[in-house]
Amino acid sequence: MKFSTLGAIAAVVTALVIPGLVHADPARCTSAINKEFNKYLKTRSKELEKCKRNVLTKGDPATLGACPDAKAADKIANAASKMKGKIASKCGGKNKICNEGDAGSDADETLASINWDIPRCMDFEGGSHGSCVNTIRNCGDIADCLECIADAGVDQEICDLLYDGFNPTNFFLSSGDVTRVERRCQRTVSQESIKFVQKKQRLLEKCWDSKLKGKAGFDDADPCPDTDPKLGSSGDNKTVEKIKRLQLKLVDKICRRCGGGGDGDGDGLCDGMNEVVSGGVAVTLDDIVTLPFECPAVAVPPNAVHPGGWDCGAIGSPAPSITTLQEYIDCVSCVSEFKVDCMGAAGVGDGDPALGLAFPGSASECNVCVADLTGAPCPTTVQVDPDGAATNLDSGWTGLSHDFDLPTGGRLTLAVSGCAGTERPTCGDCTLDGPEPNAGGTAFNNQRCAGDGSYFECTSDLDCTNEGLLGPCTFFFGPPLPQSSGGVPICITNQIEGVITGTMNIESGEMETTVNLTARAHSGIELALPCPRCVGGACTGGTRFGQACVVNGTSSLFGDLSLDCPPNSGGVIGRLPITLSSATGLTTKTISAANPACTAIGFSTRQCFCNTCDDDTNTPCSTDADCGGGVCGGSRCLGGTNGGDPCGAPSDCLGGGQCGVPGQPTAPNACTDATCVANPGDTDTVNEGVCGLGPFDLFCSTDVFRGCISTPDCRPPEEEGTCPSCTPGGQTCTFGARECFTDNGIIGGSVSVQGAADVACTQSARPALGALFCIPPTAESAPNAVGGLPSLGRLSLPVDVTYDP
Repeated sequence: MKFSTLGAIAAVVTALVIPGLVHADPARCTSAINKEFNKYLKTRSKELEKCKRNVLTKGDPATLGACPDAKAADKIANAASKMKGKIASKCGGKNKICNEGDAGSDADETLASINWDIPRCMDFEGGSHGSCVNTIRNCGDIADCLECIADAGVDQEICDLLYDGFNPTNFFLSSGDVTRVERRCQRTVSQESIKFVQKKQRLLEKCWDSKLKGKAGFDDADPCPDTDPKLGSSGDNKTVEKIKRLQLKLVDKICRRCGGGGDGDGDGLCDGMNEVVSGGVAVTLDDIVTLPFECPAVAVPPNAVHPGGWDCGAIGSPAPSITTLQEYIDCVSCVSEFKVDCMGAAGVGDGDPALGLAFPGSASECNVCVADLTGAPCPTTVQVDPDGAATNLDSGWTGLSHDFDLPTGGRLTLAVSGCAGTERPTCGDCTLDGPEPNAGGTAFNNQRCAGDGSYFECTSDLDCTNEGLLGPCTFFFGPPLPQSSGGVPICITNQIEGVITGTMNIESGEMETTVNLTARAHSGIELALPCPRCVGGACTGGTRFGQACVVNGTSSLFGDLSLDCPPNSGGVIGRLPITLSSATGLTTKTISAANPACTAIGFSTRQCFCNTCDDDTNTPCSTDADCGGGVCGGSRCLGGTNGGDPCGAPSDCLGGGQCGVPGQPTAPNACTDATCVANPGDTDTVNEGVCGLGPFDLFCSTDVFRGCISTPDCRPPEEEGTCPSCTPGGQTCTFGARECFTDNGIIGGSVSVQGAADVACTQSARPALGALFCIPPTAESAPNAVGGLPSLGRLSLPVDVTYDP
């Protein structure tokens, strides 16, 4: 939670101002998602193919990489915007805004009711054209997911399967009239393949729409097109027959244009091979594609069109090597079938097993990796890019600072060495160390001058001489991290101390890393602007106010951020040493008698996970063993001439020091009844907890860091609100029970975070790392009281991993 607590009584007051009851219409919503997705697919495929075809036949644009050109890109962007607007209109409640925090008549259709009750987007073929794995929390996330899948699927079809495989010597810019016939063949292959995809997509859209609405004849549990081979027994067998005719038409057109003599008998085979096409010119396979050409290793699942399924990777002589025109036509037809089936299934979600959806999760899953790197050398470098918006950070025991995400841009590059084997797929366990300088230019340059206050890019201490100082040149984990909760804004810079260590296994997808950080907490500028932003190429606020900047990352709540725009150095309120050990498995901490006793009033008989060692280092600890002979949570002199010395009474502290423990007195949670219960409906990470009996907190539906009493507190004046700095768009004041950790301070109680391994597809993977760690207090009482510091922290961190980028 990122809001201010106002108590259960205020929650009741807010409930009175929430408008009306929900008028749910999930069927209308699912139909709109399916329909609008297919419209976008059609536009994307039409415009991209047209641009690529112009490269082939006109030489304008000059290269395939220039597609989509500006005109096509504009049409595609408009189509995406229309898709998102229509989905929000049909699924986003009365206010037509996709926001899971909306209530009453403004509430979205529930994800469960529209077959989208899944934590993340389904991805598409291992992310070979970008990972489609965004978190699904509302209908806007669904639209983003489908836009990504459409982009990936269409790009794979048009780029990977077709144009990128064509023989470029027969493109427009080549010399000689002989290429005219070959270009005509290539153009036919591309146009007819896309026509097939678009027409089949339309047929599947109608079939799925009838199923989603429960239309008579479409109410069985089989996916479209139905697997029932008995013509007439189910409503969509007309769909099956139309798809068969479309496929035969595709084969016939390519055969006729490319030297195969057509397919007059309708058996799916060219009637003749290498026949004279035009002017005595016959087209052969190497005229069409660059050899060697391999058919992607995907498979169409068994259905009424292909009762035995269709293994595209088995096409070839020997498979998957394509050596004849007929094999090439079969490959194009098979892969086109696969992609349109997968994209069609994506449009109807993945939440209702009764619909027979298997996207992904079955042997024919649509996010299969289509490349084989057997024999390739083991990687020497790995690039790790956290998915900022999908991360989940829970800090402190009060629950007020739970559910933050990290900004984008936290790229880390690590060296890979010491693998058990020398080539894939036998690399086995490898050693990670770093950080190494990031690729990507200034936007990803996290190596900066920290000591001299300039935050300039650097490669060594010699580059850092601002104000007569020297160094250090150090690495940072992402741009500044903005946080506002309980009315207190802070800005945190995360400096990497020493080396990053870890291991990975590229075959199993397992990974673990240890990063030592110094998190410098600074007083925030204001609630809606905890950290300086980078706006229009200039810093707004901070020590470099008005100076030039390049965006290094974006916060979903607080905008564009940059290491060029650090917070004011004089506003440091704490240097917090944090050890972030993360892994792809399940990580659990369990309360034991070795953990320090809680110190908050009423909790002295319970144990808390974290405190600090009884010295002057502010070192966080879980047990005495973390303190090198000291006591975890023990009293020490705060200030004075012997500050940091263990103490038992005020008289032990000289020179005005006080005997005590820094930070907020510790407790397991801030629940009204001191009991945190499991909240399985919260899928931000595993083992999420909630205070079932309160406290209840009031907060704005978009600016969730902002407390409120009623809806006008969340709206700007132009929307009849009282909050000039609030985000426009019809926010409401909503409420929810406080979040918490589930251990309850009882021996045997535990808190967990779940990572996930991901096997690499070619050179990329998308695992999730999880970490549990102790957070020390700041030097200011306000952030300690709001968050509850010192305390446990939990981080769920999905990352995009690229090997040898």
